[in-house]
Amino acid sequence: MGAASGALEGEVDGLLSAHSELAQTDPHLQEAVAETVSELEVQLSMVTERRELVETRLLEIKAVLVERYKGGTADVDDWLR
Repeated sequence: MGAASGALEGEVDGLLSAHSELAQTDPHLQEAVAETVSELEVQLSMVTERRELVETRLLEIKAVLVERYKGGTADVDDWLR
């Protein structure tokens, strides 16, 4: 849980950083807007990559759980401790 909390805090910091960049960019300066958009596209790419990794890991975990329940080797209480 600590690792998940730390990861979430990191993601929140990233979102606040992106928001700050948007808020501070002068929309009348084409160069500033282009730079901000470029930076945000990099951040979006990183978030997308991370999301795909998390989704893959969740599918792997679900498959293991399904197999354990199918084989009768899992008990609901095993996951609550």
